[in-house]
Order: sequence, then structure tokens, then C-alpha cells
Amino acid sequence: MSSHPPAIDAHNSALFLDVDGTLLDIEEHPDDVVADDEIISLLLALQTELDAAIALVSGRTIEEIDRVFSPHRFPAAGEHGARIRWPDGSIEATEHDALPESVIERAMSFATERKELLLEKKSAGVALHYRAAPHMQAECRRFMKSLQADIGDGVRLLEGKMVFELTPGGSNKGAAVSAFLAAPPFKDQLPVYIGDDVTDEDAFDAVNRAGGYSVRVGHGDETAARYALPDVAAVRQWLADATRSADE
Repeated sequence: MSSHPPAIDAHNSALFLDVDGTLLDIEEHPDDVVADDEIISLLLALQTELDAAIALVSGRTIEEIDRVFSPHRFPAAGEHGARIRWPDGSIEATEHDALPESVIERAMSFATERKELLLEKKSAGVALHYRAAPHMQAECRRFMKSLQADIGDGVRLLEGKMVFELTPGGSNKGAAVSAFLAAPPFKDQLPVYIGDDVTDEDAFDAVNRAGGYSVRVGHGDETAARYALPDVAAVRQWLADATRSADE
């Protein structure tokens, strides 16, 4: 993995951006994350420079992405690719069975009995956050693995930063990026993906196969990404440099 990615070619690139830990610092509670004026202005400038070939790719629901970036609505893949909003505003959902109600109830009870935990219900799954209780990581992992085993095939357990999430097995960020790349305005552009977590690895793989730039934010973990940036501030600087070079 190289120390720094090449400059973005604003005339020939499609940009895919994770949100938490990439564009915005991670907060203890997901609801506390709100986009600031600087990143909003930067995304709007990039949208113009890239002829709209920009999309947000997040574990958040599309509704949550919209709340964070309100009042702006960008093309987006939510819930790790389970739902995609295309540039025309239409939303496409991957086919999947809903989690059994009994599983959701068990997850809610588990989190309710442990006050430091946060359970996030999504249209395609559930996420168990333990950021306020890192000492409970092993217990949370065992519990979520037990839920996955009870559900059986078709469900994937993702382990992100201080979160375990059950999602449909057929959806991931890499599949979402590939879907975007098959349609305008992303088609035939050089893909660039930036993310900070293991949940972004599928997207790194997809972009690598397409000959693009895969960029991991942070250090220390094994990754398929070919480039790295140290933190959110460095990501913003790199993106800002792209808008300035496009104006020259």
C-alpha cells in the first residue's frame, strides 16, 4: 500500500466516498454526526467538476445519509449496498428476506439489557454498536454470531469499527460500486474509492479490478487498498486539491 494516492483527474474519474471515518470524524453516537459547511461545499464542487460522477457509499441507511448531508441529496448506496439511489433520485433495493421478527426482538433485548450498547435497525438488517463499551466486544461478537447461525444462509455478519452488523449476504459496497460503474455518469470513468474500515474492502477489490484508485483512511490494518491517507483531514485536503487542479 502506497503512502499517498495520485491526484484525481477531474475530467476522467468517478468518485465513491465512504462517510463515517472518511469524510466525517466518527462520533460516539451515529446521530451526532452532521456534515459541516466545508465538506458540503467540497462535495458540491466535486459534483460539478466530475460531471455528477460522485456517490456516497455507506453502512448508514439512505435516510440517515440524507440527514447527515441535509438539505443535499447525493447519489448513494446505503446499508453496505443493500439500497442504491441513482442520480435521477430513484431507489433500487437488492432482493433479500427481512430478518425474522424474533431475531430483531432478541437483538433489542440484548441491547436494552446492556445500557452502553446501541442497536440500530435498518431496512435490511441490524447493527449493534459498542463504541461506549469496548470491553464488550467479545460478548457482542458471540451474540451476533449466534443470531447469524439461527438465521442461516443469506445473512452476512460484518465487523466494523466498534460495530457488528447483520446484512443480506448478496449485498456489499463492492457490488454497489460495480453497479454504479455500469451506468452513466459513472460508466467509462476511472473509479476512485475512499474508505476507512473493513466494510470497505469489497469496494477496494472492485475498484482494483477496474484499474482505479483504492484509498484506505488510517493505518495498521491489512487491506486491499493500494493507497493510504492518514485521517479525515488528509482526505479533505486531497479532495480539495482535486477541485483546485481542475480550475487551473
